[in-house]
Amino acid sequence: MKDLTDIQQRASTLVGLYSGRDGLYEELRKMFHMEWSDEPKGDWIKATMAPSAHNALLGAVRLMISTAPQFNVAYDEADAGTRETASQIEQAALAMWTGSGRATQRPPHYDQVFSALMYAEICAAVTRTADLVKYAEGSGDKAQRVRMKHLAVETPYLFTTFNPATCYGDFDLYGLRGMLRRTTTTWGEVQATWGALVQDDGQRRPEEKVVLNDWYDWAERAVWMDGADPIFHAEHGLAFMPVVDQLVEGTTLFDLPERQRLPFFYALHKSGLWKRENLSLTTIYSLIHALGSNPLLVYETDDRDNALLIDRTLPGGVLKINKGESLRSLAEVVVNPELYRGLEMAQRLNEESTIPKMALGAPPQQALAFSAISLLVQSGRLPLITTKQLGAEAIANQVRAALAWYKSDPPTGMKFYNARGGAIPLRPADLPERLALRVSLEPDLPTDKLQMANTGNALAASGLASTRWVRENILNIGQSEAMDKEIWMEKRLRFEIERLFQQLNAQDQLKLQQMAAQMQAVQQERSQAMAQTVAENEPAQDRANGGPPPSPVPPGGVGEGQPLNGPLPPRWQAG
Repeated sequence: MKDLTDIQQRASTLVGLYSGRDGLYEELRKMFHMEWSDEPKGDWIKATMAPSAHNALLGAVRLMISTAPQFNVAYDEADAGTRETASQIEQAALAMWTGSGRATQRPPHYDQVFSALMYAEICAAVTRTADLVKYAEGSGDKAQRVRMKHLAVETPYLFTTFNPATCYGDFDLYGLRGMLRRTTTTWGEVQATWGALVQDDGQRRPEEKVVLNDWYDWAERAVWMDGADPIFHAEHGLAFMPVVDQLVEGTTLFDLPERQRLPFFYALHKSGLWKRENLSLTTIYSLIHALGSNPLLVYETDDRDNALLIDRTLPGGVLKINKGESLRSLAEVVVNPELYRGLEMAQRLNEESTIPKMALGAPPQQALAFSAISLLVQSGRLPLITTKQLGAEAIANQVRAALAWYKSDPPTGMKFYNARGGAIPLRPADLPERLALRVSLEPDLPTDKLQMANTGNALAASGLASTRWVRENILNIGQSEAMDKEIWMEKRLRFEIERLFQQLNAQDQLKLQQMAAQMQAVQQERSQAMAQTVAENEPAQDRANGGPPPSPVPPGGVGEGQPLNGPLPPRWQAG
């Protein structure tokens, strides 16, 4: 191993090299939090900060996090063995990512997208939760032990996003060779995290501020506090670095770190447009307050030494002047129209330097067709392409590191669970040495879904692309085999339901036929019984001669089945 002194010296050199970048990041932070360092002071000045930069960044972040990352094992780059377990690998990657967000109560890509837009840099680390449990057991804090055990149940690996202003990547021509994270924290937090590895002399208070340094390279890890003994220094034994320092917007063609990064607010900061917008708003509102609400009065009088006295004890005030004198307000322009022109110019340039408002949902300035609006919205997202692609690459690097860690040294009894709570049958041996894992970080809006669905349907129907390729590259749907199974299960369920309804209809028809037969049988029995009753009541001679049976009612009365003949009986007459 390298000597710890050499690591500390390299860390000190990196901190000095990144001093310009740290100053740039602090100015960007002030813009987002609307802290104007050149804010004018005065009793009549109404300092007003423009919310344009703040709103533009939040709008871009909300647009990017409208969908969760989609994990996909590249079919063209995977071998035959990997293709068989591709669905399990994709499910495990999604389970780890969502499990980390569930454990920390915040999806990891939320902060990483914000960091990519705010600082043009993503710094993150992969932490094995089993190690956190081991450190917590030596801390003597029961609550910390219970908390870390619960964290280990939720996810085997934790994805933690760092503020890039606290991270110092050691880059060369071949990429990242080491990274230092330097943060200001408390002594109690260091003890809770590292447990018995921290040497406690009993002289420090839990709330005391300390500076913690955490160094990672391809072979070692070192942790120490400024002015104290080292906490940890050992070889990590991994074939990779479990930390990520991804430059998003910018280029490595320049030497200085502050010139390599081009954050979302870079043009606003360097051009001073945000400050000019603040100045215009402050001037306009200060003049409106000073002159618009308190107009200048003109007092016409022959006695120039006569003082003007206004009694303000009554509403509106009372003014006593001599006859022939007059008092009026001076008619003047409160705000020069050129100030509004300057404000409009600054707002227009600010929008051009960040992202068009229509891409964030603002209504168009004029009546446009839906197709024109959709095209403008799509083209308005061009500033987010780099964030979308390199942000997805940073997420892919983190998940690949976690899966490589699982393959080389899986925690005891560790399992991956999907959203339904079922275990994912992924073994360490199922993972290849080189995993071609891709991540899609695409804004998810209804208009985009409809357009992509129509495009994908046309490609699949024409035979120009397979269904798997359309899902992965057009619809951003990973786990194509799992989707096929889900579609098959839905069709099978629909078939079973239809067959059940058909069986029920057949049973209902049989019941109706049985009921109709029963009713017909009952009617036949009743007819036979009535015929038998009539036959028994007929006289013998009539039956022998075939004559009609006697009427059960007197002549002129009403008999069963007979019409009314003659007058009604007296008891039936009205009155």
